[in-house]
Amino acid sequence: MTATRDGIGVNTPGRSVISATLDRLPAAGRLREAHRAATDSMTEAWAWPHVRQGFFAMVLIALGAFSPAFVAADAPLYENWFFDRLLSEPARFAATAIVLVGLLRLFDVWLALRPAEGVPTAPAATWAWWSLPVAFVPPLFSRDAYSYAAQGLVVSRGMDPYQTGPIAVPGPYADQVDPSGSSPPPPTGRWPCRCSARSST
Repeated sequence: MTATRDGIGVNTPGRSVISATLDRLPAAGRLREAHRAATDSMTEAWAWPHVRQGFFAMVLIALGAFSPAFVAADAPLYENWFFDRLLSEPARFAATAIVLVGLLRLFDVWLALRPAEGVPTAPAATWAWWSLPVAFVPPLFSRDAYSYAAQGLVVSRGMDPYQTGPIAVPGPYADQVDPSGSSPPPPTGRWPCRCSARSST
């Protein structure tokens, strides 16, 4: 066994059998192995009832994310005939109720998955299943993401974000910024502003 471990380089400090084996595989082989491992991990996690329940709780939260309760009513999203129907008060109330139900259910499931003596630890892929439903919805509970994008746009246009706020770059980002964050200075440092500039253009 020791000879085998030496042969694949496992005895190098900080390396495991898996990482050493993957390093010896061709690039395509490593990708296949990584894909297989990820698929197995996701399948294992889905077999847990609480993981599935948490996933559907996140689906409810994602459905409610398109409500004007979380997105500015003048957002381009509501120019679509389907989402335009969400501007009514009954739709706003229903979307908020859906989000609250999802949050309560998610909190209940999260408590059930807490590490405890004699209880198996939740699979690592749980976070992936729970993240999927909200990966492609508008930001929830905060408009900070729009503020960061607008500040990045300010930087990309050669302006100083410490002297000029998002209000100077009207558009889909700045229009969604909370009024309290529309004036300088930005809450982040210069490096985050530069990173935002790259991603917002």
